[in-house]
Amino acid sequence: MKYKEELLIACVVLNLVEELDSFKEYQELEGETDTYQAVLRYVEDELYGEVGFKTLEKIYFGMPTSTTAYISQKSYNAIMKNEEFYELAENICQAIQENDSKTMDKVTNIIEKRIENKEFPKLLESMKKDSNRHFALPMLLANKSLLTKVLEYLPLVEKIFESEENIEIFSQVANRLDTFKIADNYKDWDNIESFIKDVQKRNRFDNYLK
Repeated sequence: MKYKEELLIACVVLNLVEELDSFKEYQELEGETDTYQAVLRYVEDELYGEVGFKTLEKIYFGMPTSTTAYISQKSYNAIMKNEEFYELAENICQAIQENDSKTMDKVTNIIEKRIENKEFPKLLESMKKDSNRHFALPMLLANKSLLTKVLEYLPLVEKIFESEENIEIFSQVANRLDTFKIADNYKDWDNIESFIKDVQKRNRFDNYLK
């Protein structure tokens, strides 16, 4: 389902590029009269040739770009790395989830008049109810530093939200972070037992040290 949704998003984005002011300026400068051809050339230029014209044409009409994926991750990432296209995708997805009538009319018209992908109407319905931002995934994957941190702490996050009891314990720990910092920096380890008892007394820890 994921690749189908990504293809739907990319397809709608390319079809709505013609409404961007930057494209209209490009079209006027280039003297392009065929809007569909001009859109694809504009997008190809904006992506610095990372995605070829023929592939963009398939995406524009909502057709699978390969036999193994509805849209390749490479093509999708390239489109979403462009700030203008990413913002357009974000606005489209937000409007779909909010069932914005103006955007829904545009998207429905694209699906009914420009493409023949029978999966898209069903996907559109599911996206109205889905708060996930599928288009944000490539942005995460492109940021290695952020991805590393996410993966590093993911097991901890999963454990914290495993049960209501774990969340409650984590909240209690979080409220006492300053105290733990003091303990972490403590140097007088010969008298650590008295220090812990003092912390226990001041912060009302139960059974902290037996």
